[in-house]
Amino acid sequence: MINSDNSPLAALRKDISQLDEELLTLFSKRRELVRDVAATKTQHGMMLRDKVRENELLSRLIRLGKDKNLDSHFILDIFHRIIDDSLQIQEVFLQGENNSSSENVIKVAHLGAEGSYSYLASDNHYSHSKKSIEHLCCDDFKEAVTHVIEGRADVTLLPIENTTSGGINEVYDLLKDCPLSIIGEELLRVEHCLISNIGVNLDEIDTVIAHPQARAQCIRQLKKMGIENVEYTNSTAHALQIVKSDGRKNIAALAGHQGAAVYKLQVVATDVADQKDNFSRFLVLARNPQTVHQSLPCKTTLIIATQQKPGALVAALVVFQSFGINLTKLESRPILGNPWEELFYIDLDGNQSEDRVTQAIDKLKESCRTIKILGSYPSAERKATQVIVAD
Repeated sequence: MINSDNSPLAALRKDISQLDEELLTLFSKRRELVRDVAATKTQHGMMLRDKVRENELLSRLIRLGKDKNLDSHFILDIFHRIIDDSLQIQEVFLQGENNSSSENVIKVAHLGAEGSYSYLASDNHYSHSKKSIEHLCCDDFKEAVTHVIEGRADVTLLPIENTTSGGINEVYDLLKDCPLSIIGEELLRVEHCLISNIGVNLDEIDTVIAHPQARAQCIRQLKKMGIENVEYTNSTAHALQIVKSDGRKNIAALAGHQGAAVYKLQVVATDVADQKDNFSRFLVLARNPQTVHQSLPCKTTLIIATQQKPGALVAALVVFQSFGINLTKLESRPILGNPWEELFYIDLDGNQSEDRVTQAIDKLKESCRTIKILGSYPSAERKATQVIVAD
């Protein structure tokens, strides 16, 4: 047998397993050093990223790798992940210094049970924290927000947009009257799969159980597979639960592959999304705003309603240009009860504590009826340092 102790591969596998364990030990030691780096940067007021240093590090590793017959792209792939992990550890440390809390548990309210994308995003967001997570699984976004408002949860994670299906209007509308503050964001790679009961073949499936947003991200691919029937549900976790309890052979849940293990189901198709680079952006909201450490790249989100006159929106946008502020998002939503009037949701690069942002918002009041600042928070967009690899 291949897996028996007498297998000709047994000794090789034992050596590989030992190396894997040594790698894990080294990764752990590296993380501890990264925390020491974060403490030193805090003590001396140094910036989080040093891209010159990152470039030197990667270039050196590529040169060393060549001597060991390791492909440069392989090295970059691994160390881009390691550097990103290091940046996240430092961000958590720096934010912890700014917003210290004695609590060892963070209570997170989100849509869906274990296996939902919101559940996965919550785990990802706090994966570098020393606090343990207590999940409060909700049936809808409003319930998740209410848990935080009424003190049953510390934070909620709400999906705000997706690279395939765009903005999530229900969440934008919730933010308008929401008393919570945005304190963070999380970018989650969404890898849609078809998940069925064990023993079911792909050609038997003609119906997908899905959250409307998930199905919207997979319409073309599902059609190519001949699956056009859809039964909507309120979360990807609920879709998995339906497949598990229903017993029909013609149905599959549209969810992440992690859900198959949670509910003891099987993945019958991967890469079901219409776009391969499919990401969802989540906002983290809490009862009180948090200060953002000065060395961290920061975003600010606000809502504006412009004056009802020609050119009012253009005038508002010119204000940001005049103060050299980059806008990363502009989303409009209708004002209910006021036909043809709209609110504008704006994400900008910068911290509301910065003079230029404060001055821009003050100037903005001349062309806007209302302005609501939803919060400043660390940006989750960390671009990998690019190194030119010689052929």
